[in-house]
Amino acid sequence: MNTPTETTNGTIESRLRAIATELHALFPQRHIDFSLSHYLEVPSVDISIFGFKSYAEATEFFRSLGIGTRTKSVYNDHEARTVLKGKMASDIHFTAYCSGLPPSCRLEKKIVQVPKIETREVGEMIEIERVEVVCGQEPALQEAGTP
Repeated sequence: MNTPTETTNGTIESRLRAIATELHALFPQRHIDFSLSHYLEVPSVDISIFGFKSYAEATEFFRSLGIGTRTKSVYNDHEARTVLKGKMASDIHFTAYCSGLPPSCRLEKKIVQVPKIETREVGEMIEIERVEVVCGQEPALQEAGTP
C-alpha cells in the first residue's frame, strides 16, 4: 500500500509528465525550456524555445501565437544569432533563440585599436580585425575613386 507521500508524488509525477507531453504537442520539433515563477508579487510563466533556423521562422512563430510586439537582441559570439522576446499576456512570456540576423542587420568587419597586453613593440596600441553586428541603414556609399 502506498503512503500518502508516495501517492502524492505519483500524482505529481503523472501530472508533470502530462504537462511535458502537452508542451511537446504545442511546440513539436523544438527544444523547450519552461519555467513557472512562484513569486507572489509577480507570478509568471516563461517559455524559452530553441532551434529556430532563421529570424523569419521565429517571427512567424510569434505571429502564429498572436504576439505582435517583440523585442530583439542580436549577437555575434559563436555565430550570428537573434533572441526574440514577447508576451502572450502580462504573465506569459516567450523567448525564441534563432540563427541568423533580422533583415535590417548585417555583419561588418572593422579594424579597431586595443591596448597591448604584452608590449614588445613600440607603442601602446595594436590594431585587430573584429566582426560586429550593425543594424540600421546601410553605410553611405563612397564616391568613386576614394578609398
